[in-house]
Amino acid sequence: MQCTPIIVSALSGLTLVSVLGFSGCAIAPGESQNETNRYPSFGLEESRPVDIAVLPVKDHTGGLVPARTLRNQLYLGLVEKLYSPISLNYVDVNWVEAKFDSSSLQADGVLQVVVDEWDTSLLSTNGALNIVMQVEILDGGQPGGTPLWGARVKRRLELVQGSIVPSREELFEKAAVMAAQEILQLIPSRPADPR
Repeated sequence: MQCTPIIVSALSGLTLVSVLGFSGCAIAPGESQNETNRYPSFGLEESRPVDIAVLPVKDHTGGLVPARTLRNQLYLGLVEKLYSPISLNYVDVNWVEAKFDSSSLQADGVLQVVVDEWDTSLLSTNGALNIVMQVEILDGGQPGGTPLWGARVKRRLELVQGSIVPSREELFEKAAVMAAQEILQLIPSRPADPR
C-alpha cells in the first residue's frame, strides 16, 4: 500500500502520523506483513540455467528504490546459489543499451525484478519499510524469455535497531540489501551435479 505523495508533502510530522493511521497506508490489523506467492514452476529444475543475466531493477515506485544496490546484491548472491552471473556491464551494453532480446546475451537465464511498492509510511514511526516485488527467472534462450521460476514477494523490513537512526538514504540502502537477501532465499540453488 502506498500513500499519495501530495498528501505526504502537504502535512507536518505529527499531523502526518495521525492521517496515515486513518488513510490506510499502514498495514491493517490481521493483514500479513510477509507473504510469498510463488508462481507455478515452469521448468527451472529441468532447464538448470547456469549463466544468469541480472537485468536492471524496474522501479514502479517513482524512484524511491536504490535499484543499483539491489541489483548488485542479487548479482553477488547468485554465486552463492551456484549460478554464474554475467557481468552487469556486459548486460547493460549488450542488452539494455542495445535493446536486444534476452537471446542476444547468450545467457541461460535472465533474472528480472520489479518493485511495485516501497511504502515508507512506517519509516519515521516504527523504522520499518513495506515492500512488494515481483521476481522472475526467464529462459535466456527464448525471445521474450519464457518464465522458468517466479514469485510475488511482500515483506516488512525492520530497518532501525537501537537508538541510533541512520539517514533516510542509509535506511534505503539497507532496505535494498535486505530485499535482495529475501529474494535470494527464495531462488532455488542450482544443483551442483553436472547435467
